[in-house]
Amino acid sequence: MLNKYSNANPVLLPLALEKSKDETRATEFAFWLASSLKRPLRVIHIVPNWEFIPMIPSLRSIVPNVTKELETAKAQIQKTIQSFTNNSLYSDVEVNTQAYYGEPAKWISAESASSSFTVMTAQQSKYGFLRKVATVYKVLAQCQGPVAVVPSETPFSYPAKNLRVLFADDLEDHTMEAASFTAWFVSRFKQSELAHAHVTPITPLVLERSVQLAMAGTQNSGENYPTVQSLHDKLLEDLTETMAKRFDRWGHELELSGTKYKPYLLQGHPGEEIDTVRKKTNPDIEIYGQHQSYHGNAFGKVAFESMMAADCPVFIVPYK
Repeated sequence: MLNKYSNANPVLLPLALEKSKDETRATEFAFWLASSLKRPLRVIHIVPNWEFIPMIPSLRSIVPNVTKELETAKAQIQKTIQSFTNNSLYSDVEVNTQAYYGEPAKWISAESASSSFTVMTAQQSKYGFLRKVATVYKVLAQCQGPVAVVPSETPFSYPAKNLRVLFADDLEDHTMEAASFTAWFVSRFKQSELAHAHVTPITPLVLERSVQLAMAGTQNSGENYPTVQSLHDKLLEDLTETMAKRFDRWGHELELSGTKYKPYLLQGHPGEEIDTVRKKTNPDIEIYGQHQSYHGNAFGKVAFESMMAADCPVFIVPYK
């Protein structure tokens, strides 16, 4: 069932090379991922194009030498990853590098089609708390595989086992692919901990108001209707059953790897409740499913909030 991700495609690591220090944790995570999952690592850099310059006569003379720019970029890549390629921990990682000229998000998305995962940096901004994710956002809108967004300030180091993973699940069909990826990923590591979280916005108060509104339009007030409490209990019972079934098909793989599974069914605001689970479980990695385009952005509000707030890598898994 999980053979979709059991391929030899490389881990893709796009580097901006502007501030290599900000990309250190993403680079470390990519090397760890490649080593742990026995995949090659492909490191790329895209030199932004200057197509608009020839339209301005006075600036034609400063159009860059593309060949020289690409050669310089390749040398910078080698320098940036040197400490990792020389590290005995990653001696088993096969690394290849490439530099391109053009629009970064388009090249990254194109490369992702033949990669297992894409690892990108979310840099801490100097202004306010929001991280710099403009290119990440564009890539997520086009990417064909899971994307790991790694905060530049994440404090975590990554173990070979006992990995703690938080999977936030809306229990919809479009996040089934994320559930499949989560099961495959955690089963690659021995004795991992999987926190499976779902947040329903239907609290007893919300349900009570809905029932009152529905009953206001009925003509026969003498009929017996279920109580709000019984409806709420049935809702939680159904959600608990749905959560349990979510990983049924991968139970054998999770059991073989010794994964410790724990569901968290919460009520309230998704972002706030996910943060509660985050503080309780202290995950090494978080996983979210990408929403479909009608949700208004490339990956969903909760995933976006988590990408901003989490201090660990956040995987966004396409629904396709």
